[in-house]
Amino acid sequence: MADVSQPILGADFLERFGILIDVKKIRRIIDGSFPSKSRCTIVCEPPLRLTLLSCDDKYRNLLSKFQKIAAPGLKRPSGNSPVTQCILTKGPPVASKARRLSPGKIRSHQKGVFVSDCSGYM
Repeated sequence: MADVSQPILGADFLERFGILIDVKKIRRIIDGSFPSKSRCTIVCEPPLRLTLLSCDDKYRNLLSKFQKIAAPGLKRPSGNSPVTQCILTKGPPVASKARRLSPGKIRSHQKGVFVSDCSGYM
């Protein structure tokens, strides 16, 4: 651990080394492999920004053609697209307990598999 002004580690690092962060109750860092615990504080910092110090003219010309996507601080235009996203869910939740099928459903399923197997479709 280090006392730094900006966080430099991501969630992938924390997961890899089994480090847990308790921000709700005691506000501490818990190391899963050792019994050590360290207190921490929560602060809100602005995100880090990268600055390009020098740029070759051919890249500058290319970036100037695509300012809408190359400038990270600018608001992107909102398009009026007819496309909507809809996720239909059918059946029980993924975490539900497996259950046996009723005898009638088993027979109809076996009959359907037999018919499709005999006809060559599978």
